Amino acid sequence: PDPVVTVQCALLYTNSSGERVIRVHTYGCLTVQSPQEVVNHVDPQAVAVTLGHLMMETQRPPREAKLAEARNYLNQQCQKIVAAAQNSPNAESLMTIPLYVLGLLKSPALRASNDTPVDLRGYFWSRLGSLSVPLTVAFCYPRMFSLHDLDLATGEAGDEGRIVLPQTLNLTAQCMVGHGVFLIEDGHQMMMWLGRQVSPDFLFSVFQVQAIEQLDPNAAAELFAPANIGAATDPLAIKVQNIIGAVRSERIPFMRLEIVRQQLDQGETKFFQYLVEDRTLGLQMSHQEFLQRLGHRPAGAAAAGTPQRGY
Repeated sequence: PDPVVTVQCALLYTNSSGERVIRVHTYGCLTVQSPQEVVNHVDPQAVAVTLGHLMMETQRPPREAKLAEARNYLNQQCQKIVAAAQNSPNAESLMTIPLYVLGLLKSPALRASNDTPVDLRGYFWSRLGSLSVPLTVAFCYPRMFSLHDLDLATGEAGDEGRIVLPQTLNLTAQCMVGHGVFLIEDGHQMMMWLGRQVSPDFLFSVFQVQAIEQLDPNAAAELFAPANIGAATDPLAIKVQNIIGAVRSERIPFMRLEIVRQQLDQGETKFFQYLVEDRTLGLQMSHQEFLQRLGHRPAGAAAAGTPQRGY
């Protein structure tokens, strides 16, 4: 076997009984023969979360001046990662890290806009420091699903009894259509966007209305409250309720659902702020523009940095 490097630390403390106790922690991990092997096994999600925690440790509290320093810190670290990836073969996984960081820069915790009150920004800042890796990744790069084109298996229980979720989509308006219905969740809340050209059949099956102008977003959201999950009788409505219920079951705490209609509700702006691969209100820079600013030069026409799925 390869040599093992061992790190050990000891904590001396007094317990509740007044006894002086030493607690020893030992961690061992395998070593490799070259730095390239380390790069090949980098976990982009874990690295992005670690960068976020390091940023928070050096930039507390979240005052506006500190926020500017925090953004600069993340940009500088991403530049180093991109430079390392450019000089290392088979380092495509590293190029996913800037995408998660871009999502963090566009999040309510860090985005440079006036739409987030100070107390709400402080809440997200505090929450970000205590989330697990999967929840932090969801906060930086939410999941988006389409609900208007569900196949037979999606929204139904699979072989293991779990609800089959739709395939996740990239967070860009290029994945959306005017007749579509899309669900986004970031571990904190969910938003459903309905296009102006959505099918009347979908509206009637799921919301019991004939036209999108007749839809009351607040009343429609109540159809997916926990007390109403399972009350639907239409097969399509059951599928949509199953999907929303399954997504909620994966997250703690409970996620509120907000429904917005294209060109009819003010909350639509909030929905599009989740599309971190596009230009958004807090940062007028797309994913590709962000990579170029960091110094990334893709080989050929291949696009870099596709997010890992399954969080």
